[in-house]
Amino acid sequence: MVQLGPHRIAPPLWLAPMAGVTDRDFRLIVRRIGGVGVVSMEFLSSKAIVNGNKKTRELMYFSPEERPLAIQIYGS
Repeated sequence: MVQLGPHRIAPPLWLAPMAGVTDRDFRLIVRRIGGVGVVSMEFLSSKAIVNGNKKTRELMYFSPEERPLAIQIYGS
């Protein structure tokens, strides 16, 4: 187990963010099966987030069941 502030991560394993793979349905399946302490969203573009890109906004949707959840944002 890993402790990050108030969050206990058990088991201490993270699902890597994979473009085109780690969508919401996949993350929910992994969370329900178990085996990882944290699931990750696909890589998200900072520019697309700021511009309100519809596809990016859809990728950002998550279920409370997925928590704790990591997000990796790229761009400047």
